[in-house]
Amino acid sequence: MLNFLIDQKQFDDYAGDASTIGEIGISETELGTLEFSSDRDWFAIELEAGATYEFSLEGQTLSDPYLRLYDEAEKLILSNDDHEESLNSQLSFTPENRGTFYLEAGAFADLYTGSYQLSMALISTVDDYAGNTNTTGTLTIGKTQQGNLETIGDRDWFAIELEAGATYQFDLNGDSLSDPYLRLYDEDGNFIDYEDDTNNSLDSVLSFTATSSETFYLSAGSFADVYTGSYELSAELVVAPPPPATEPGETLNSALDLGTLNPNATLQTEDQVSQNDFLDLYRFHLDSPLSIEANLNNFSSDLDLALLDNNGNPITFSRNDQTQNEVITETLETGSYYLAVYPYAGSSTFSLDLTARTPPELPDGYSSDIGYGEAQVDQALATLLNTELATVEELGDENWGIDRIGAPTAWEMGYTGEDLVVAVLDTGVDTSHTDLQNNIWVNSDEIPSNGLDDDSNGYIDDTQGWDFANYDNDPNDVNGHGTHVAGSIAAEDNNWGTVGVAPDAEIMPVQVLADNGLGFNSDIIAGINYAVDNGADIINLSLGASRATPAIHNAIQSATDAGILVVMGAGNSAGSTPDHPGAFAVEEGLVVGALNQEGDLASFSNQAGEIPQDYEGDGLAFPRYVTAPGVDVVSTVPNDNFASLSGTSMATPHVAGSAALLMQADPTLTPEETVDLITATTLSQSESGGFQTLG
Repeated sequence: MLNFLIDQKQFDDYAGDASTIGEIGISETELGTLEFSSDRDWFAIELEAGATYEFSLEGQTLSDPYLRLYDEAEKLILSNDDHEESLNSQLSFTPENRGTFYLEAGAFADLYTGSYQLSMALISTVDDYAGNTNTTGTLTIGKTQQGNLETIGDRDWFAIELEAGATYQFDLNGDSLSDPYLRLYDEDGNFIDYEDDTNNSLDSVLSFTATSSETFYLSAGSFADVYTGSYELSAELVVAPPPPATEPGETLNSALDLGTLNPNATLQTEDQVSQNDFLDLYRFHLDSPLSIEANLNNFSSDLDLALLDNNGNPITFSRNDQTQNEVITETLETGSYYLAVYPYAGSSTFSLDLTARTPPELPDGYSSDIGYGEAQVDQALATLLNTELATVEELGDENWGIDRIGAPTAWEMGYTGEDLVVAVLDTGVDTSHTDLQNNIWVNSDEIPSNGLDDDSNGYIDDTQGWDFANYDNDPNDVNGHGTHVAGSIAAEDNNWGTVGVAPDAEIMPVQVLADNGLGFNSDIIAGINYAVDNGADIINLSLGASRATPAIHNAIQSATDAGILVVMGAGNSAGSTPDHPGAFAVEEGLVVGALNQEGDLASFSNQAGEIPQDYEGDGLAFPRYVTAPGVDVVSTVPNDNFASLSGTSMATPHVAGSAALLMQADPTLTPEETVDLITATTLSQSESGGFQTLG
């Protein structure tokens, strides 16, 4: 009898202890057999801390399966016989620690033999480290971190502090991770570099020389994001950073560090630049958001000043003539920045003063995302005229934006924008469109097609505006963007197509963007000046760029001083602040973000922001920012067609048209009074829910 049992055990498929050759992974099923009474088969499994797993043992010819779970020391953790009124077995388990465990397939009371199938499933997982700058993972130079990619597509980020000028080596070695993939990001989460396979291995080794002292992020991932498993990540210093500069250098690494700038404090320095020493760079740091002023003074030749971000990218410039002081004012987030002093001509000594102020709190009723809220021309009229609003039936369908801003109520009150001229500075306007042709501004002082500048305004035969992009008297729209904008302002109420917010206003076509939607500062400035000189009441700027020159700001300021309201788009980059020129609404005009039919800020729309600015030296302020319909807006496009477009370009003309209605109701309104009226009568969020085109 003894010999019989020994013969049977020679055919045991899996051992009944940790010496087993049995293994099982997530989403896998293994088949086995209990060949004799008291046989138990063990399977090794690798589990991650915090994840929840489910193990199932189903009998095939095995009558009554019995499932047990053991730890790495072969100590019993859990067991199950009959699950949910069946003879099969099932266990759920969430380990506190990562490691090797063992599943045991057996039979009730060790009485039965037969075949079975054992499976393992991952029910839920806990990611050890986030895959973005919000990660809790940190890595120190000279240390090693362990981690795990729990799911396909998982990436683990680790924050690491690096010093400017130092060279580092980062090693990502796979443990159970098959093919590691290492990436490097800057403090804002922008991609810098990567490494996949190094030195004929699947591990990743990345070398990097930091150009600035800041927080960087290492991302531990896998090739094509298709593998899971454990890894080790380490960082080593290869070349130490250079000693701190004692003189301003010409590179970011050699910049003279002025230290940390605190509120109501001043950092000062003196030096000189020349044609042989053409650039002095200074680094400073902010521990909190501050409004800074850099003042370059006491120089005898023409010097200029630039403000750079932590990567050396220009933020803004001051380029005054001759020996005028160069002054930069900007509100900046926490971080490191650079000031660059350089000669336009000649050589000179100079003084550089850097001061800071704590930004003011947001105004009452103002939020960082939607500013003052959703523009409502009917409420603005009710406030202006001190009257009750009538109940008016909505137009519905494609005119949802007209309804939402309250235009039909304004029409019922008798205000349609009549005698108001809105200059559309854009890609041109289709002046022959049936829904626009009767509302196109006509220069009555110009005789058509006689080849003369009859009104002496500097432009020949500009009977219906001017094209600055091609410099001719035909601002006809090929792109379609400008025509769409014009229709939202003043498409006729003719029972055909759509209708604009101010259906009796006049559109002054001023083409400042080429047919591809791009343009130049000089053309935009010329277009603004043209609108001012030729009688526009409102200027619509559905265009923008990340930066604009002071000359554009000066043109907007001149238009405002001339009594013209400038309405600008906020931009479509989902940014935290408006693009330019909309950002200039801190000082003049109004900037508009886009909302959808539910009254929510569109996902693409730039927000109002919480960083005040001061472009004129008269105090910090926030942009006069409102929202208006800008998603799936149906309006006119060339050749008597209509199209649905989205963008802050589409929201801006809704507010420009609203301003025309208000100015018709009270022709004495100044641009500032019109802005105040619009921003004071909005719906809050709780109530509502290079230059280029902005839509």
